[in-house]
Order: sequence, then structure tokens, then C-alpha cells
Amino acid sequence: MRNIFKTYRKLIIYGSGAIGESAFEKLTLLGFEIEFFIDQYTDKKELFGEPIYKIHNAPRKDLPVLIAVSYDNDMIEKDLRKAGFEKIIRYDKFFNLI
Repeated sequence: MRNIFKTYRKLIIYGSGAIGESAFEKLTLLGFEIEFFIDQYTDKKELFGEPIYKIHNAPRKDLPVLIAVSYDNDMIEKDLRKAGFEKIIRYDKFFNLI
């Protein structure tokens, strides 16, 4: 998993709430670029100037997805995998990996 961060400097964030906002701020300070957000339960169209998509409308599935929510991580990971995402990182483990 640690190799993801040597290979990828672009990420996708799942979640546009407070944890997603915090993740965006921390990641951009660390030099990562956020390609877009995924959020199944918001009506917002963008956050920090980046678009927000539903899982099945996401334009790219080849980048790592950081799950930045505090609930249903198992179900979210399952839904992401079912939609074709392969590189999935949970927020609680993320900062131990970089």
C-alpha cells in the first residue's frame, strides 16, 4: 500500500463533509493533487473547485480513492470495488502510510 504514494500524486477523495474537507487540506499541503471527490449523499457539485461525482459517474477509476468518512467504511469500500475502483485507502490508515 505504501507504494501507492510513490506512484501516485493524484488521488480521489470519497466524502465531501468535514473529514473530506480536512483530507483535501492536508493532502494538498503534502503535495498531492485531488482529481475529484465522490459523494453519494450530497447535492453539492464541487468542493474547493474540484467536481463531486456519484460512484457510478466518476470519470476515472484508475487512481487511489481515500475514504474520508466516519461511517460505513466496509460498505463504501465494497461499493467502490463493485464499481471498478481497485486502489482504496481508509482515512484512519492513510497518514500511517505516507
